[in-house]
Amino acid sequence: MNRHYQPITTVTFRHNYYADEVCGDLVVKPCAATASLLPKYRLQWGVVNKHRPSTYQLLQEQYETTLPPNPVLAPLIPLPTSFLLRFELYLTHPSFLNFTDLPRLESREIYYFENQANGIDLIGNDYRKVELVADHVQLFGLPLGADVTVFPPDGSASWIVPGYDEGGFRHARVDLEKKVGGLYQLNWTGNPEADKEVYRDANLIGKGLFGLLHLQVSTVPALDISGNSYVLQFMPKQARWQYFLMLKNAPHTGAYSITNANVPDNGNFSFLEHPDGVWDSDIVAYMATLQATSNGATIKAFTSDTTIPYRDVARSSIRLLRSGATNPVVSDLPNPAAGAANASVVVLVDKPL
Repeated sequence: MNRHYQPITTVTFRHNYYADEVCGDLVVKPCAATASLLPKYRLQWGVVNKHRPSTYQLLQEQYETTLPPNPVLAPLIPLPTSFLLRFELYLTHPSFLNFTDLPRLESREIYYFENQANGIDLIGNDYRKVELVADHVQLFGLPLGADVTVFPPDGSASWIVPGYDEGGFRHARVDLEKKVGGLYQLNWTGNPEADKEVYRDANLIGKGLFGLLHLQVSTVPALDISGNSYVLQFMPKQARWQYFLMLKNAPHTGAYSITNANVPDNGNFSFLEHPDGVWDSDIVAYMATLQATSNGATIKAFTSDTTIPYRDVARSSIRLLRSGATNPVVSDLPNPAAGAANASVVVLVDKPL
């Protein structure tokens, strides 16, 4: 009786920052409960390509129930109809969050991914921020008179934690000691939306996690709404670049412009001078600040006409030009800081050319 390990679930990580979208920036390890479950059902978890670990597979040991050349395989140990696997995610790229469009994490927060969140069939880019907790959650500054409803991860009955008033504010302490591990939703009284999500697992605290991945796996096709292949797609950060010119020692004859001399394969971007188009109030405010500190210089603002993907930030030959001049005023302007929503550079033009 020949035995084979066959893939029954595949998880692939992709990132639009990379030209080929292959993302090998994460290490995925089973949580303690999942690690103990795998040998029980003769399962293995492994990466397909160790040199660029972008795809992981859950393998099951199966045996041949019929002889070759067309053997039929069956599980050596049958799996439950549906079961949950939990995985820890660790980053291997030190700048991953610099070029990835994810919200900033607060203290003890991690990203939480699951393959059946809100009925979605695949992971996609569906994620939440959750706080890791050990045995309790302390909530401060709740609405006046609010209590907290706690929804446990196993679908059992919810319960209400009364809030208390102290120092002129409303607070609550949610005790999760000896409760089941997993994702808890906390709702304030009268609010139908989840106001906070926490993940209870004392073993995960302090491990330097990037996130958690929950896979709900079904072995019955009729119940398997998510299929057996999941893709976690990350999106790159984008920025709208801004250049502010400080023109000192007037007069400055001729109009100024900023152009991008290099045209990349994925399209070009140009710069528009304020006040053309619709402009953010922050630009106007920053121009006023520069004006107040410039000793009478003329301030001009230029903003990119589109958001710029992070992978394009190392751009050379962004030129400052003046009409009527033979050579650029500046042939290679510095790139604004990457990853910021509105990154800017101030360029001082000290005297006419």
